[in-house]
Amino acid sequence: MKKYVTDYEARYKSEPGTFGGHAYDALMIVVAALKNVGPDKKKIRDYIENKIKNWTGTGGIFNMSPIDHCGLDMTAFEMVIVKNGDWEILK
Repeated sequence: MKKYVTDYEARYKSEPGTFGGHAYDALMIVVAALKNVGPDKKKIRDYIENKIKNWTGTGGIFNMSPIDHCGLDMTAFEMVIVKNGDWEILK
């Protein structure tokens, strides 16, 4: 996530929004598939469903499957709270 934020801020001179990170993750997953299997739609789908495991994105650690196209389960998230005007990981 840090690399995405740093690269974004350097290029656009502003902070990225959450949805930009989601789009970036989706695009990078497709790029990974294209690099590995080429432009065949079925092979891209199969690669994403079966090979995207422990893939680190801006939104968490993705583990795709034929039945889970979101790829993020509860282990991909950290619960946070605002404490004294700043973020703190909830324990």
